[in-house]
Amino acid sequence: WQFTFDGVVDVLRVSPSHGSATSELSVLGKGFIDTDSLACRYTPASLLTRALFVSSSQVICETPKLVELPAIDTWTGVGVEISLNGVDFSTAAASFIYVPPAKIAWIEPAEGPTRGGTVVQVRGNNFHSINHMPRCVFGGKSVHAV
Repeated sequence: WQFTFDGVVDVLRVSPSHGSATSELSVLGKGFIDTDSLACRYTPASLLTRALFVSSSQVICETPKLVELPAIDTWTGVGVEISLNGVDFSTAAASFIYVPPAKIAWIEPAEGPTRGGTVVQVRGNNFHSINHMPRCVFGGKSVHAV
């Protein structure tokens, strides 16, 4: 048997700082090592996901799926921690804010010409924008929303 001592893992921040379930997070920090047990933990729920090693200062984590989380109908902050062995986690955690999914009630008009230019009104709830302008996507093309 051989016991390996790992160095201290330090989590500094995550990018993006907010998003929905099924988001991919870039976790930035120090002391990351490529191990088979590299994991991300979301607190306080203690949900685990696998981490993908990028470098000693970056790993990629998937956020837990929505069904694994308590009902999210408001913005909810969680801590993101990293483990090299799946047991011992970083003492520092970066903050990630879950944002509830947008819910569209109706769109008017429901159709328009392919040349574009039609003003479309979208009604619903949980529309949000933190660090960027809101956007709509039509046929794969993203446009500014107001």
